[in-house]
Amino acid sequence: MKINMSPSPTPHMPADRACTRTKSVPTLRDCVTPGVIKPLWLRRPDVDPLETHWDGAPNENKYNSIILSEGKDRWGTYQPPLPPLLLKSLICQESDFDPNEVSESGYAGLTQISVEEARSEGLKVTAHEDERFVPTKNVHAGTGILQSKLDVMLHPETISDDYPFAKKVVQAYEKYGRPSGGTVTWTLALGAYNGGQGTVMRAMATAFDANLNPLDWSNLIEPKDHPEKSPLYAATLEVFGPDKALSKYHEISKYPLQILARAPQGEEVA
Repeated sequence: MKINMSPSPTPHMPADRACTRTKSVPTLRDCVTPGVIKPLWLRRPDVDPLETHWDGAPNENKYNSIILSEGKDRWGTYQPPLPPLLLKSLICQESDFDPNEVSESGYAGLTQISVEEARSEGLKVTAHEDERFVPTKNVHAGTGILQSKLDVMLHPETISDDYPFAKKVVQAYEKYGRPSGGTVTWTLALGAYNGGQGTVMRAMATAFDANLNPLDWSNLIEPKDHPEKSPLYAATLEVFGPDKALSKYHEISKYPLQILARAPQGEEVA
């Protein structure tokens, strides 16, 4: 997948995943409710290891087998492995399990992907056929997009020659350590899935310049009562412009936390 980190995307080649996307992420969805997952002793892992009872959406457990199979097939042996429940939680956040969901900016399907992203993952999107609405193909493609975002976040040195903010992230990893598969890793990756790796890295670079550990998500999004003073707001202002900066700050800041509330991950592996 071609990576474009420019803050000024063209309509069909967004620099960051959500640059042209206007669908808002709810502040706290109904699916983030107490009793997120059945206790282990009440579940039937031999039948459906991904059975959940988040918000009672009609399709909440309809695509569990697809999430398991397509996620595993597309992710392959890439490390860290993709937790299936995290992928399911991402789908809950993006489309509430509606395979026909379309955002105002044209992102579509279970994982809400753009036309360009879909084509980069080998899907057909024409005037007569749009494979983004095929659940198996959409989940397969969305998994690949998440992996590409994660890969850049884990290896900023691959783009640091072209982007000064990525070079700052490299320096931050040298000082604080590289993410290694726990909550920190997935928070950054999910933030990049929603707002773009360029947006998240810009925020990380600003935090690092302020002598803050940019691997701590709170250092990117605080102070919440004055978001305009936060590193993430500075990044959204640069990427999305003054009209959308604040709304994108709120969306991106909450997005990974909402997903991880349903699918908690462990601490980083030393």
